[in-house]
Amino acid sequence: MSNESKVQALIETAKAAPAVAGAAASTMTLNHWVAVATGVYIVIQALYLLRKWWREERGKGGWLSEEGEVT
Repeated sequence: MSNESKVQALIETAKAAPAVAGAAASTMTLNHWVAVATGVYIVIQALYLLRKWWREERGKGGWLSEEGEVT
């Protein structure tokens, strides 16, 4: 193995080290990560839906619209 190849191998090892260390240190399994990601996704979707409802009510003269505002 040439000196240049050794240097390249060390560089690639250094690039991968943080990811490998993070994966090794993590105690969460893939099932746990999927559950967390699903929970975050559901919360984001709920917030989006609440915002959408809020904007629809304000825009269509619902109970949240300004006094006297008619569309």
